[in-house]
Amino acid sequence: MAKQPVKIPIVPVRTTLKRGWGEAQLQQALIGFALLVVALVVGLAGYGALDEYVLVPRRAVATVGQSAINMLSFEKSVRYKRWQLVNEFQAYAQILQMMGNQPQYAERLKQLEQILTDAPGLGRQVLAAMVDDELVLREAAQRGLAASDAETDVEMRNMFGYDPNAVPPTPMPAPTSDPAVTPTAGPSPSPQPSPTPYTADAYQKNLGEFLAKILEQTGLTEADLRARLQVRVLARTVRTALTASVATAEEQAHARHILMALDKKVEAEAVLQRALKGEDFATLAAEFSTDSSNAKTGGDLDWFTRGMMVAPFDKAVFEASVGLVPTLVQTDFGYHIIEVLGREVRPLAPALLEERRDATFNDWLTLQRTAPEVKQLDWWVPRVPTTPALTADAVP
Repeated sequence: MAKQPVKIPIVPVRTTLKRGWGEAQLQQALIGFALLVVALVVGLAGYGALDEYVLVPRRAVATVGQSAINMLSFEKSVRYKRWQLVNEFQAYAQILQMMGNQPQYAERLKQLEQILTDAPGLGRQVLAAMVDDELVLREAAQRGLAASDAETDVEMRNMFGYDPNAVPPTPMPAPTSDPAVTPTAGPSPSPQPSPTPYTADAYQKNLGEFLAKILEQTGLTEADLRARLQVRVLARTVRTALTASVATAEEQAHARHILMALDKKVEAEAVLQRALKGEDFATLAAEFSTDSSNAKTGGDLDWFTRGMMVAPFDKAVFEASVGLVPTLVQTDFGYHIIEVLGREVRPLAPALLEERRDATFNDWLTLQRTAPEVKQLDWWVPRVPTTPALTADAVP
């Protein structure tokens, strides 16, 4: 007889306990996974907020050596520049509304609108200016130069045209009555308006309103504004130091000329011969010169330095002997009959001296901008501010 298979007893309680323990583990795992997902989502959101509001504002948009220009400062500067341009646009728009068609103002409005529309382009201009400021600050630090609070205060007051030391207008004395004259009855004259003195209180009020406005519109604080003004003070100081070696005097020539057209060479030769024979130069200039800027003053060009005239004219004046140049001098403007009246070392005119100093300072800036430690980044382009912006009703 065949053996019967052994039957293993089934214990329902243990099976139920094991099954219950597995479901609890699964439930705990699912809860843990859900919590992990929530934590990741919250973490990513938190990192996004951290990145947007903490990390990005501190991220450099340009570096000058060890100094960095961060995104927050850049954004404020861009908004401040936009605010200034919007205000300028509105001012010109008001002028056009009051005065009608004025081509020069209309052209400026078009330029301003284009500048404000090109947000990345404006951002690059602002960043370049901020780099220049950092270069000035670095040079000032190397030279031991600083801007005092008093100098910054003066710069702030100058923004508003306020001078605490200005002398108030002196009131005009009332006319003394003359008993011998009996006035004729008539309408009383309208009183003349008297200038209102710009007081310290008025200045403080204007300053407070201005600071509140730029803070609201651009995020620029009073400390930010003072820092900008300190750079302005230091820029002048650094410029003075860098341009101290610019010559304040140099050889200059005093000359007069008669200008005649290129197709009038024969006539020009004839006029030159008349001058060489002793005819009055001023009279000949008044009669024949086509240079309307000085023909009536005898062709007088006053004193000028080397390089101010076109090359052939310059060469003739500074290399010829004092007196009448015996040959015609040809330039793109025509034929010149020239008389050198004098040549000597003279102080430069103030405007020319400032022009030379500006050129020297700008050459220095250009050189500094190209230094390898000066870097401008471009990751900020998609984030460049586009406000303040022109409103629809502001555009004529």
